[in-house]
Parts: sequence; structure tokens; C-alpha cells
Amino acid sequence: MKTRITELFGIEHPILCGGMHRLCVPKLCAAVSNAGGLGSLTASTYPEKKDFVKAIREVRKLTDKPFWCNVTMLPAVHLGEENYKNYFDAIIEENVPAVEISGMPVDRLANGEYLDRLLEAGVKLVHKVGSVRHAKHAEKVGYSAVIAAGVEEGGHPLNENVATTVLTPRIAESVKIPVIATGGMADGRGLAIDSQNFWATFFWGLLYLGDFRGEWGFSLGFFLFLPSFSLFFFEVKAFFPLT
Repeated sequence: MKTRITELFGIEHPILCGGMHRLCVPKLCAAVSNAGGLGSLTASTYPEKKDFVKAIREVRKLTDKPFWCNVTMLPAVHLGEENYKNYFDAIIEENVPAVEISGMPVDRLANGEYLDRLLEAGVKLVHKVGSVRHAKHAEKVGYSAVIAAGVEEGGHPLNENVATTVLTPRIAESVKIPVIATGGMADGRGLAIDSQNFWATFFWGLLYLGDFRGEWGFSLGFFLFLPSFSLFFFEVKAFFPLT
């Protein structure tokens, strides 16, 4: 299947693993990428730059497919500006192809230095947003795409209590870059409803799908948590019968 998202990231399927603190580690990241999606490595799992670099290199040992890193710049995460700089330095130095940014836009870090450096390095920037104005800002400063985070989605930096099915079309008609929807699609019925208007995405702490422009596909959704290489495996096993 070809969509604007598969072409943007060079992946086979428009399925993107979203950032998950302590869960998006090299094995899960590589597994998603090897399956044709876009695996994610979450920077905040690694407080030290050297450990983050080690994790990036571990991903590359496990896959030769594209992947991205998540950098969350929120006051609640308490990582600090120096850590953010270290993460972006590592992403640039290790030639990571794309980065998902949550919270503060990267152009507000170090007076825009890292926005310029990331763009010069060819890193594709994707910002998770909860409003039209933030999507417009991301497009204006050079982001490759935005993620429209509806109120149903967990972990998003800002949402004004707008549902995904309302927010995503509004953002998509306001910007020209690809819009990835997230939040509230928990099964095939939700995807079927949302596909009437936009390329739906299931993100229950784990997964983005496709892009808005009327193209259709399927979500693996919650099952990214289930394989034994996921750190969540043993917690899930207590509640769900696995075969």
C-alpha cells in the first residue's frame, strides 16, 4: 500500500509505532520496522546520551529498515533542556531518519538552533499537536507532518477537549503537510467509521496509522503490546489469554 506516509518514511505499510516511555526499546522498535511499519525508540527511556546512542545502534543491529525516535519536551517529564539537546545531538550524529516531537516545538529549543540542524541533517520532523494553530506553526517552520492528537489519545501535549474525528479533518483542511490521526480507534469498527473521512489511526499508547487523504488500511493496534519481546508482555498476560 502506498500513501503519503509510506512515501515520506520509506516504509511498506502506513503503520507507525508511537512513542512509549520504557516500552519503545530496540527490540520492539526493530520488530515493527521489520514488519514493514515504522518502529519507535523513545528517548526519555534513556537519561544518559551514551545509553540513547547505544540503543539507536542496537536498533540498527536488529533491522536495516527505517525507524524514528520520540522526544517528549514537556514540563511534566522533567528532563531539562540539556537532555533535550543531547537527544537531538544523538539523533543527528547517528543519522536517525525521523523524529516524533511531543510538547514544546523544537524551534523553541536553543533559539531555533536544533530546528536548523535537524533540517540540515535531513531528519524528518513530525510534531504531535492538539490544535489547528500548533499544526499551522509546525508546517510554517518546516515539519514534514503532524500528528493530530484527539482528546481520546493518551500522552498528548495539548488538547482542547476536541475529539479525534473532529480535530483531524479540521487540521487536515488547514495545512498541506500530511496529517496523522491518533486517538479513540480501538477496533475495526472505529477505523471503518473514521475511514469515511480520513486515514484513521489507533493510538492506545502504541500506534499511528497512515495519513489523511482518503486512503484506507488496517491497524494492528493493541497487539503490538503482546509479543514476548515487549516489556508489557507479562503485565498483559495477567489479564488477557494468550496463545
